[in-house]
Amino acid sequence: MLYLLGGLKRGEGLAAASLTEDDMTLIQEVKLMSPLKVATTLLREEKVPTLSMIAPIQAKLHKHFSNEDSNLPVITEMKQWFREDFSGRYLQLKDLLHSAAALDPRCKDLAFLNDVDIRDLIFMKITTEVLKMNEKAGDSGTLNEGEAAEGGDNSPNTEEERDDASPKKKTALHQLFGEFLTTRAPLKTIREKAKDEILKYRERDSLHLTGDVLQWWKKQVDLPLLSALAKSYLSIPATSVSSERV
Repeated sequence: MLYLLGGLKRGEGLAAASLTEDDMTLIQEVKLMSPLKVATTLLREEKVPTLSMIAPIQAKLHKHFSNEDSNLPVITEMKQWFREDFSGRYLQLKDLLHSAAALDPRCKDLAFLNDVDIRDLIFMKITTEVLKMNEKAGDSGTLNEGEAAEGGDNSPNTEEERDDASPKKKTALHQLFGEFLTTRAPLKTIREKAKDEILKYRERDSLHLTGDVLQWWKKQVDLPLLSALAKSYLSIPATSVSSERV
């Protein structure tokens, strides 16, 4: 078989290679199954294959088995079988897999999804998850520290409250130095902070495919909310079985 393939590669043609119909079928079967081997190799070679890889791999395989580029009945039948098998897998985990992929800086653009609205919806769901994560953690102390870092002391300014409550005639001090006084911007809610972080995250360059995802997130010190959620997703393994069984 290798001799026959070598003959084709050298351009000797079908006649010189003496390919039979069975040989052609075998060649197309090998070509058809090649992406499965690549996917298995990827999960095996990755130091820590995480859940974020499943959705892109599944989309790639689904596209591959959807192409109608063969006239051989056996190949058409195999593709149909794979499509039916894929359609029933991971349905209940679809949101989880999409969120995991979105939080992986290597594939955060979600290019494997053709619908832009679906991509935006995924990040909207991630915003909601950030809120739920903070509610479950009851991390009010940490949030206050973050707010203090951004906006200073959270305690209301008694003098400012009195000024707002009832307008008073400007004193000589206000008339002299009023133009130098600054008004502190209102503190953002957790939802607003989460949206800001997601916007920054989506605008950043994607990590190269061989990059260390967890190390990348450690460096994103200005994305504390999103980073915490990402680490919880990226700690989930892509598979719990050995690579030989993937």
